[in-house]
Amino acid sequence: MTSAVGTVERSGIWAHQALGLHAVVDAAGSVRLGAPGQDWARLVPLVEVTVTGHGRMWSGERFIETVVGDRLAYRSHETVQDGSLERTTIRLADPVTGLAAEVTLEARPGAGFLRARVRLVNEGGTPLRLESVTTLTLGGISDADGGLDGLTLHWADNDWLAECRWRQAAFRDRIVPLSRSAHGHEGRGCFERYSQGSWSTGRHLPVAALTDSEGGAWLWQIESSAGWRFETGEREGAAYVALFGPDDVHHQWHHTLAPGEEFHTVPAVLVRAESGGLDAAFGTLTDYRRSIRRDHPDHRTLPVIYNDYMNTLMGDPTTERLLPLIEAAGTAGAEIFVIDAGWYDDDAQGWWDAVGAWDAAPNRFPGGIREVLDAIGRHGMTPGLWLEPEVVGVRSPLAHTLPPEAFFQRGGLRVTEHGRHHLDLRHPAARAHLDAVVDRLVGEWGVGYLKLDYNINIGAGTEGVAGAEGGVGTASGVGSAGAGLLGHHRAHLDWMNSLLDRYPHLVLENCGSGGLRMDYAQLAVAQLQSTSDQQDPLRYPPIAAAAATAATPEQAAVWAYPQPDQSLDEIAFTLTGALLGRVHLSGFLNLMSDEQFGLVRSAISVYKDIRPQISDAHPFWPLGLPSWEDTWIAHGLRGQESTFLMIWRRDLGLSPGGPADTTRTLTVPHLRGTSVHPTVLQPTTADTSAEWNPADGNLTVSLPRANTAVLLRLSTGSPD
Repeated sequence: MTSAVGTVERSGIWAHQALGLHAVVDAAGSVRLGAPGQDWARLVPLVEVTVTGHGRMWSGERFIETVVGDRLAYRSHETVQDGSLERTTIRLADPVTGLAAEVTLEARPGAGFLRARVRLVNEGGTPLRLESVTTLTLGGISDADGGLDGLTLHWADNDWLAECRWRQAAFRDRIVPLSRSAHGHEGRGCFERYSQGSWSTGRHLPVAALTDSEGGAWLWQIESSAGWRFETGEREGAAYVALFGPDDVHHQWHHTLAPGEEFHTVPAVLVRAESGGLDAAFGTLTDYRRSIRRDHPDHRTLPVIYNDYMNTLMGDPTTERLLPLIEAAGTAGAEIFVIDAGWYDDDAQGWWDAVGAWDAAPNRFPGGIREVLDAIGRHGMTPGLWLEPEVVGVRSPLAHTLPPEAFFQRGGLRVTEHGRHHLDLRHPAARAHLDAVVDRLVGEWGVGYLKLDYNINIGAGTEGVAGAEGGVGTASGVGSAGAGLLGHHRAHLDWMNSLLDRYPHLVLENCGSGGLRMDYAQLAVAQLQSTSDQQDPLRYPPIAAAAATAATPEQAAVWAYPQPDQSLDEIAFTLTGALLGRVHLSGFLNLMSDEQFGLVRSAISVYKDIRPQISDAHPFWPLGLPSWEDTWIAHGLRGQESTFLMIWRRDLGLSPGGPADTTRTLTVPHLRGTSVHPTVLQPTTADTSAEWNPADGNLTVSLPRANTAVLLRLSTGSPD
């Protein structure tokens, strides 16, 4: 394909039909991604690199328009077939610095996603100090009329107890028109979101989107447990998107490439939906997430998990307290029983700043912890334990017995945060310590589930650098803190993979004080994701409903914590909210009345009936992605056999007299024009009615009482 704009001839070297994208090279060798026939000036160089001494051509907050990125010129490209995956490598080089870039684009014919990674190699004769590198860029985004007024920007704020809070704004509210023709220059700003420190999602999710006025969407995800950043802005009257891993300005990341050395960026993916908006785009992203993660039977079996922590033992387990809970959990239908925090605590001063050895506390388990683990097995459940592997408390003996280089350090000092030091898993002593712990817990004790928590934000990272023999030291100079964090996290993922290699049926839960490290670097390896530490059942629905934007439904673990002092409506409310993801059951089930316990057993029975359809279903949101204080919230899964719809009605006490609206109409577009039969699945005691209008695809649901929830099955065809 060739096209002429002015007198410069350009040719296409790669195309993605489902996304409507081409990689085009001009006569000077510059390569850019865009739609066929687009104005070249609206597009962005395929790779943007900030190198110390070779900065940007236009100074500002944007990390595009870099000098090196502008000079990178086409060398060659090749495409190989890997099963159903098509992998294209485009090679570029900068004639001035000798920096070479290999851009790998992965796609599947007919699928609306494009995954990218970049490998940089210093082919020159002098060191190059990298300060930022894009993984993927795209320009030329506009509404149907070619302008920007119809674009909407979507992003998600994330915080402890308040995860997955999606926001939206008109693109022009954030990127205002500047009358470019009057100035002769682009603006200097952009809309950006980025991580801070070692909680990759402690501020925002690494996921965002642009939608247009006709239902089209561009959705992106950055896969990094260390630093990440995205920016979007205006370029020649169109929008652009640039996706990054860590950078110098936001993450204290810089990476020096000596001649012959290389650097690999974090992966990122771009999803396109021509219609259907965010629901369609997240459906494609969900399929993509399933395709990149490590295969594991847990993704298909979805066992029910009981965890003793939330609103129950709260880190204070003993044999006496656990045995009644184990019996009750087994009777309720749980298939995994997790002993959460505190099982190692025999310290009068508390366990927080003394952790690290991960030995069972004799005073808590007079007959040994294996007595309790065996009891879990006798009740038909797999035993699980909580672990926070990357930290060592300042009072732990390991803080003195492990080498100093095995810990994060900055300025020549060991980093301390909230009473803990942080292990650097690039160091062989740190890794050997954790391997020995897991081999004891899993190999000797028979633990089949590990909840891997991460409760500190250690900051920018560590200035220790990887040594020649795989250790960490400073003999070759001090590295940047951000590069150390990225190196540690890559070693951490390698360690997690090695555990699953040794113990293929071991299940790993990823937790970071709930959802503060909820990214697809972690979730491509871990089987589950803790979505929140939120203890208020009335505050959990917007988190549970939006969790499928951050993780596949079968990986998104939602707490259900019924208690004996709750009403039947309250018990049903907390149970129902977990049924379209992964059930994290808790609560003093052993103290419940028969009627209360019957509600628990009923909910678990319903879950086991529908879970075979969860693992390949697509999420959707009939009322849109929820806001934090919405009264009505709805989340659905579109399965191959049925559509499931979860609906909550809350009264947060924000208005006098509470919400009076007892009915809500929801639109389910994919069922429009079909005969649908709504069935209440949970709770069986729900005083709920649902009426379907096939012409409009509308479902009108009545929940007469506030603070209630219902799970519906929408079946097509004749009723059962």
